[in-house]
Amino acid sequence: AKRAVQQLIAATPGFHSTSSIDRKNGNARLPAPKAQPADVDYKAIVVFNLFGGVDSFNVLAPKDGNDCADLYKDYKEARGEAAMQNHNLLPIDATGSNQTCTDFGVHRALKEFQTIYEEGNGAFLANFGHLFKPV
Repeated sequence: AKRAVQQLIAATPGFHSTSSIDRKNGNARLPAPKAQPADVDYKAIVVFNLFGGVDSFNVLAPKDGNDCADLYKDYKEARGEAAMQNHNLLPIDATGSNQTCTDFGVHRALKEFQTIYEEGNGAFLANFGHLFKPV
């Protein structure tokens, strides 16, 4: 716990700008001015780099049926017991994405991911990351 607190303190802007979390003059620090919205649209890419038990195949998977039956079969074979079943997947329609498979599903516990995707405010970039060994 002590290490976590030290990391949080070291990550604060006040620590980096003054090398101290205490004010030298004893006066209270003034609050930062409220940020004003930009005049132009702004979009950012937020990447969740998932390691271990929550990898891309535990978030997004092809669904069985329609144009993805073969891909789902390959997915199930590769994942074995860890494969998500169709009835546990929230639908993700990738029509128009130029994918060979357009019928995906997202883990049922990730309803917000489905909503963000359906609203056009998100995309899935699966199976990328660090290369740990040559292929």
